[in-house]
Amino acid sequence: MIASIIPLVPGGGMYFTMLASFEGDPMKMTELGMSTIMTAAAIAAGLAIANAFGRIIFAALIHPLLQRKRKL
Repeated sequence: MIASIIPLVPGGGMYFTMLASFEGDPMKMTELGMSTIMTAAAIAAGLAIANAFGRIIFAALIHPLLQRKRKL
């Protein structure tokens, strides 16, 4: 998962938020900061949901098959 997250991290948004902060533009900084936080939260939520579904599928489908093979 780590390799797939690296291109998704909103680094550009963080950079432009800090740039607006140093330039003294609080409205632009707030707008960019909120957008960046929402993007990061959406990525984190998507990863958490995908991980949860993966664990559920593994526990329901694949794990019982592996247990049967071990008993044979």
